[in-house]
Amino acid sequence: MSERDLVTIVPPPALTYLLPRSPSFWRWAHDGRTIDWTDGHTIAFREEVQSVLARLAPRGLPPFGSVVLLLAATRDTWGDGARNAEQIIRQAHREVGRDSAVSSPGTQLVLSFLMPQALQQEVREACDELSVIAALPPELRRTMRARHALAELVFDGAAHRGSVENANAVVELLRSGIDADTLRAHAAEPKDDGPLVRELETLRSGLARVAVEPLSAFMRTGVDTTVRAPQLELAAARRVRALLRDLRGDPELAGIAALAQNLLAAVHVPRALVATEEVPVGGVSDISNRGPLDRLLISELAHDDLTLAVRVALNEALYLRRESPARHPPLSRSILIDSGIRLWGVPRLFAAGIALALAASADPRAPVRTFRASGMRADEIDLTTREGLTAHLEVIEPYPHPGQSLRPWLDGLELADRGESPAGETFIVTHADVLADPEFAAALRAADTDRDWQVAVVARDGTFALWNVSRAGRREICGAKLALTDILEPKAPRTSAATSPLIKSESGLPAILSMQPFPLLLPARVDARYAAYSQRCGLVGVTTDRRLMRWTSDVKGGEQLAAALPPGRIEAVFTQDLLEAVHVVIVADKPCRVHILTAHVVDARVELRTYPRSRPRQVFFVQGLIGLAYKDEVRTIAPVTGVETVTRLSPDSRCLNGRFLIGRSDLEAFSPNAIDVVGSGDFVGAFDVQGEGPWALRRNGAIGPVAGDASAPPVNLQVGACEFRAASPDGRRLLVWVKSADSFKSGLYVVSISSNKRTWERAAQGEQAAQAQLIGDTARWSLGSSINTHWRFAGVAMGEDGTIALTPRRSTSVHGFRLHKENLHLGALPNGSWRNGLWRRVPLFQRVITPGGGRYQLRVAEWADGSRAYLDSRGMLHLVSSDAGLPQLTLTLTDRAVAGWTSNGKTFGWAHFLKAPPTSDAAYAMNLLRDFTRRLT
Repeated sequence: MSERDLVTIVPPPALTYLLPRSPSFWRWAHDGRTIDWTDGHTIAFREEVQSVLARLAPRGLPPFGSVVLLLAATRDTWGDGARNAEQIIRQAHREVGRDSAVSSPGTQLVLSFLMPQALQQEVREACDELSVIAALPPELRRTMRARHALAELVFDGAAHRGSVENANAVVELLRSGIDADTLRAHAAEPKDDGPLVRELETLRSGLARVAVEPLSAFMRTGVDTTVRAPQLELAAARRVRALLRDLRGDPELAGIAALAQNLLAAVHVPRALVATEEVPVGGVSDISNRGPLDRLLISELAHDDLTLAVRVALNEALYLRRESPARHPPLSRSILIDSGIRLWGVPRLFAAGIALALAASADPRAPVRTFRASGMRADEIDLTTREGLTAHLEVIEPYPHPGQSLRPWLDGLELADRGESPAGETFIVTHADVLADPEFAAALRAADTDRDWQVAVVARDGTFALWNVSRAGRREICGAKLALTDILEPKAPRTSAATSPLIKSESGLPAILSMQPFPLLLPARVDARYAAYSQRCGLVGVTTDRRLMRWTSDVKGGEQLAAALPPGRIEAVFTQDLLEAVHVVIVADKPCRVHILTAHVVDARVELRTYPRSRPRQVFFVQGLIGLAYKDEVRTIAPVTGVETVTRLSPDSRCLNGRFLIGRSDLEAFSPNAIDVVGSGDFVGAFDVQGEGPWALRRNGAIGPVAGDASAPPVNLQVGACEFRAASPDGRRLLVWVKSADSFKSGLYVVSISSNKRTWERAAQGEQAAQAQLIGDTARWSLGSSINTHWRFAGVAMGEDGTIALTPRRSTSVHGFRLHKENLHLGALPNGSWRNGLWRRVPLFQRVITPGGGRYQLRVAEWADGSRAYLDSRGMLHLVSSDAGLPQLTLTLTDRAVAGWTSNGKTFGWAHFLKAPPTSDAAYAMNLLRDFTRRLT
């Protein structure tokens, strides 16, 4: 026999893998296009086999007979498993006798009885287990996605899997097609891939894992077990905040949650101020070239006067640097809630809301404990869960005041602190009448004469106040007035002069224009002068058409928080992470008004409050309050509750910037409770550095803590004078105007502040670019997520195939919608194609008034039957049919894949514009588009 004849007889390994043993229960049929049972029923098509094997190939292929049996069980023709087992057994009987290598007649006689019985049992058990697959729901076995998951789940970890190289060759052979003559030439040849028992062993090792739940989980996550959230131990304050978010939609407790959220903006607990020591204490940490003269090394004083003066001027003199004072640890917080007779009814719910607000506003690093006063004891309760809050509200006490519970409460805290006096914050939540009760005042003195008690009280008219009670008397810390009836039946924000929705629905316009929140993400660019960034709110800012937008990454469009801001000059944009809210301050001159717009990021509520005030000299944000600084007073407003407080200024004080004032010779800092002197010097600007307190910029360019050492700018700038322009919210970046002796070095600089370093670099050209540098890299999110949009079209053309195209104003080409690779695209059609009679034009777009006073442009083209197409300058096309039963359709107009929204709640297209995964596909949008045009013919 020649070598050429030998090559044609022996099949390659990839083909050998795909051939059945002789005899076998299956065969290739229809010229290699299908795999059939020997009785003619179809098991699988070649394309299905190729797809499954390609999914298994990266880890090697199991025996092919195992895969064939698995695919057979996924078809509706599987039927009775016992019948299929008998068909396989008939072939196995002949195979055992044929494959036996034992030549002894006696031994073959024994095997003819033993081996077939073993194979029969193995086959019957395997077919019984395969019937579990046949009983799965259709969506878990009929689709290719389900078959992929089944194959991966069953053969994961199987022992008898071949090499990856052979697996790739098998897949490539199936992909290129198997010649029918080749299959016939080798169909009768036995396989060398192992006996039937090995195929059954490989299959059965994974069938035990098959069930509805594991398979569903495997299709979703890639693992056959349920993925559970990790059990993380969160701080009590964070758990309370999470509870408040969860209770927003609760039918029973939503009112208390809303009340606690509102009180978070009104509750301000002052921290103890640490006065600067007259005599430095502590050790010496370092030696530096800068410092006050009283810290010069003694060895420096040995120089003569002239030498010492030169060394000081050239920064060669050596100074002692004292140790930084120790940072105070976070203070624990303990809350005692009164449930006595004076709080029965609605005030008891208000007291619970106050306790939730106090717990949520605590330091996340410190423990928070809550107790309920109950006669002679204080019972600890859990306000971090709904069950604990409900259990507390179910208990009422008959006592007139919680005085008897004070000592047991403090004793319990001392026991928890190992017998030491509790050094944390203690709060009592009770009724206003209780605070005025002489017996309660005596109980406070008897419990602890040296303690400063923090007492939060509520009156029946809804007045809330937080008092500091000590031996020196009583002092009100903060207060607010809220409607107690709102917590019994929470309502949507009311339309009134104080609080009104920003956008109203107007009849005849597209429904999407009145949606809040807006269902699509939009491309836009913010004005960096009116932008801010925080970790929880992301990048927020106002666009040139006065929309309030928000970004959380650079790969998605912006979320529209408000489509139109009130008229007036935008003074500032602030973020408040605690409430996940954005505040915009707008000042109008005619008439004099101050508008405060608040957008809640979580539930998309937008509120607008208006105050009859003139333009303030400074606008700042401190401890959850918006401050308006005037010549002789500072007005602070809680943006959520609307509570306004007035603080009078000294005649010698004038505004510097932000919350900082200049007195006669001192720098003063405003806080909701007091105006404190923080330093003295030749300051041109001051700002707060996160975690470090007030810093200042001096006229000579020195930057540092107001009460500490300042670092001068680089010598090569030759600073003559500085002007403070702005600071980032964390105080780590400044915009400083420098007037240098070298005129080429004068200009605007960005100063970056690290631990002991100040980096000066020239600011970018233009005010917006410089402000963007102040925000940091996140300022690019609005630029990175913005894409080219098209909206400058003249009219609409309708094609005979039911599609719509937009005609430009000056060119002859039209932009039509077409399906391409499962996506909807807007692209230019061939020049002059609309002139061939296949397109019909309608009236041109006409300008319409934008709803809600928005600055974006809106144009409409209307058909004779009343159907309308709205062109939106934000890069959208809104289609409103005269048929009220047809959903309205909104399409994005970009040079990339189109996304959209329908009035029945479906979304489709490019994920760049979608807040969540799409609920439909582009084919649905195209069909809806054709339904729209079909009614126009």
